[in-house]
Amino acid sequence: MSMTTTAGTSIREQLPAAIYRLEKVTRVYPQKNRRIQALGGVDVEIREGDFVTIQGPTGGGKSTLLQLLGALDRPTSGVVKLGETDLATATNTQLGLVRAREVGFVF
Repeated sequence: MSMTTTAGTSIREQLPAAIYRLEKVTRVYPQKNRRIQALGGVDVEIREGDFVTIQGPTGGGKSTLLQLLGALDRPTSGVVKLGETDLATATNTQLGLVRAREVGFVF
């Protein structure tokens, strides 16, 4: 079902464009004889002006998600887009430029 306004435009069309879009993102870390799944099938959309918090238990994937959003790591599978740049498939040079020009962290 699509919601429309009286002007005939959809509610979605009136929202700011997504800054980040994650689709079916997984991140698996190999560890000795096993694989640790930090993220499994994450779908998130963050738009301009959104205030987002990430919370969860220890080992729940919070830091992993932030590393992906900050172009510090790549997903095992899925799409991580910052604007039109897919951070999952970007070259190391492109990721360096994203970190230098687009993303900042305060620890």
